[in-house]
Amino acid sequence: MANEKGRKAQPERIRVAVLSFDEIHTNCAGLRLLEPLLRLPEIELTWAVHIANRRGSFDTEAMRKADLFVIQRMLPCPGTETTMAGIFKMGTPFIYEVDDLLMEIPPNNPNREFAMQCRPFVLDVMQKAAAITVSTEALKAELLRWNPNIYVLPNLIDERLWSQTQQPHAGPVVIGFTGTSTHGDDLRLIEDAFIQIFAKHGQGVAFQFMGCVTDRLARLPGAKVTEFTPDYESFARALQTTPMDVAVVSLEDNLFNRCKSNIKWLEYSACGIAGVYSDLPPYNSCIRHRQTGLLVGNRVQDWLQAIDTLVTNASLRRAIAQQARQEVLADYTLASPRVQRYAEAYHNILGRPRQASSVSSVAKSVTLASPICQIRGIDLQTAIAQEPHLQGVVERVNRALSLGRTQMAVRMVQKELGHRNETPRILALLEEPQLTAVS
Repeated sequence: MANEKGRKAQPERIRVAVLSFDEIHTNCAGLRLLEPLLRLPEIELTWAVHIANRRGSFDTEAMRKADLFVIQRMLPCPGTETTMAGIFKMGTPFIYEVDDLLMEIPPNNPNREFAMQCRPFVLDVMQKAAAITVSTEALKAELLRWNPNIYVLPNLIDERLWSQTQQPHAGPVVIGFTGTSTHGDDLRLIEDAFIQIFAKHGQGVAFQFMGCVTDRLARLPGAKVTEFTPDYESFARALQTTPMDVAVVSLEDNLFNRCKSNIKWLEYSACGIAGVYSDLPPYNSCIRHRQTGLLVGNRVQDWLQAIDTLVTNASLRRAIAQQARQEVLADYTLASPRVQRYAEAYHNILGRPRQASSVSSVAKSVTLASPICQIRGIDLQTAIAQEPHLQGVVERVNRALSLGRTQMAVRMVQKELGHRNETPRILALLEEPQLTAVS
């Protein structure tokens, strides 16, 4: 009888099926859903869309068992009408999760055409959803007309992934800009400021562009250009190890950008990089000017002055970098209490009371050792000791396997461990049932 009571006292896990065309290694999948939900022991997570050869298939068994669906971004689109109709018929409550104002994508953004095609389907889903989850208050304000039940779940970074800071380096002060090709207009906003900074400092400065660059800036002496990787953990590793002293984050002043999150400040700050940011809601809502970053209006002269300040004032640069990193690691990681907002929102949406034991178990789960992928005959612990960056690889392979994504695990091994002798054996074993993911 006592055992039966004990079992009844255990909090019931919420079975969540995520329906997303974003693969689990990308930033939207990881930041908004995968990483926070995996930190919460009361959530049982299934990634219920499998992508292969640019086609998606749905895990209908996982969907049948789910208590709650999370539909992300542009999954409602031309071509998924029948699937969406089936989801509506099932009667399972669903959340629509989005971190951009997709209906207001600027005209020059390469994603605009597809977003406009998706618009009627997205609006239909938003109106039928039990709730919407977003990353910012500004985005919530814009979407309230479609659904009054909106939860703001701020972006939180994985403190284990962002544990490494920039190392001191000799040579010029490196000014950096990162982003996908969608940020072309944002970068052109400050083109002239970069060119004038080089004219003033010459070989005293260098430029690092990760992903997005204009033709004019690519021709600057001392400019380095690297590709932007959609694999979020690879991007994090690159940002932590690529020399960069001053980060520049410019945004055109439009409604789409005003609804964006502060993710760039979180990432640069975690790396110990001082930054200059557009004085818009994504950044002026969290940055303290001259303490955790510099905030700048959209005049070229203002950008020039701010960048020049951090180039020439090394002590201010270091102070900003240090204070920003301390603040981000204290308040904006998955180890902070803010991650509990996800569980609170999901319980509220389902009308389930959240038991007090769930709060303490979340805290304990954060401190547990990272899960290790068990592969027969391969000592991955030794491999990690020899090459610490493999810890992240093993975690990602383990995560993919736990979500039933064997082919993704194969690709990760091929990409990350291709230089190691164990690779052929790992690839062979990935196809065998003995390979399991355990914690």
